[in-house]
Amino acid sequence: MGVPLEQWIETINAHPAKYLFQGLRGEGDHRARGFFTDVREAAVYDERYMDAYMDCVRKGMREELDAALSSPSDGEFAPPGEDDLHVESYAEFLRNRFWHKWDESENINRAPARKVIALLDPDHSNDLRWEWAYEAVDPQYEWEWIREHEDAEALMREHPPVEMWSHAFEEGVPLDDVWFICPGCGREPIREDGNECGYCCGLCGASSNAPTMEAFFRALEVKEWPFRERDGEGKHAGEEESHG
Repeated sequence: MGVPLEQWIETINAHPAKYLFQGLRGEGDHRARGFFTDVREAAVYDERYMDAYMDCVRKGMREELDAALSSPSDGEFAPPGEDDLHVESYAEFLRNRFWHKWDESENINRAPARKVIALLDPDHSNDLRWEWAYEAVDPQYEWEWIREHEDAEALMREHPPVEMWSHAFEEGVPLDDVWFICPGCGREPIREDGNECGYCCGLCGASSNAPTMEAFFRALEVKEWPFRERDGEGKHAGEEESHG
């Protein structure tokens, strides 16, 4: 190894494998713009994705509120804080918005949620309920939820990787051009062009001394074409035979 081990480890840790995911082009790093190690991270940095996601969350909350309010209340109002979560939240929204319209002798903060809603939103205002849903959704909570709980595999089926970031050349490499990923660092995409008889990783310095790349692949069990397979005749899947 041409550099001290500590320096090599520091370099590798500072340069994780990053991908550009189809349809997700958030800001990210100023150089590797839109490239991320995790599709979930790419999603939360993509404004269009998050706008659609938040709209879906708000729509779901609004539908749950409507369903809860349309259900029977068993004849008696539940004590404050003991009704459906969305019903309680909407009542608190109305208390804060229309406290000056409360004409009851009962303290507005001690009144049951459904009573507050019945008196302050007698017309079942669609606009008010959408305003509540908009304010009730916490973007930070949704970002963390996606990062920690979203199904990454399902998300990647919708937004597959299309490019891999080359730290050595500071550019994206289309996955169809990736021959293999350097086995030395697991970070750098290696292209086929110019590497038929060997390679040297521009990131970690790993190289092959095998007489041919086929021997190198067999010796280290490196997987060729990690993103596209060859057929039985040695051609890439989907590649048409040349008639030149």
